[in-house]
Amino acid sequence: MKTAVIKIKNLKVMTTIGVYDFEQRKRQPLFITLKLNYNAEDACSADTVFKAVDYGMLEKSILEFTENSHFALIETLCDKILELVLRQPLVCKAKVKIAKPEAVNFSDCVYVSMKRNRNELKKN
Repeated sequence: MKTAVIKIKNLKVMTTIGVYDFEQRKRQPLFITLKLNYNAEDACSADTVFKAVDYGMLEKSILEFTENSHFALIETLCDKILELVLRQPLVCKAKVKIAKPEAVNFSDCVYVSMKRNRNELKKN
């Protein structure tokens, strides 16, 4: 198997996220970093995006999902993005890191990261 690794670094999204009232009223920036592994055997042989993971479409899906959702916890959003990524047929494992720069006052940001393999994906 030819395993390819795709990384999308610091995808900026604006969304409402948080447990406090002021967080739920104002959109705030999040930065999403994604790393995924997929079987690139067919992509390498065919040399066409139709046999590969289309990272442009994946980026757009994550952006649309995140900007149109609301969660209290970064952990929940991270979990939902992992599900979205692992529903791509070729992806065998993924890691998502979400940074929330406005969450803390004396640090650059707080972030949560999670990773999962395809076989850990819920069957619903």
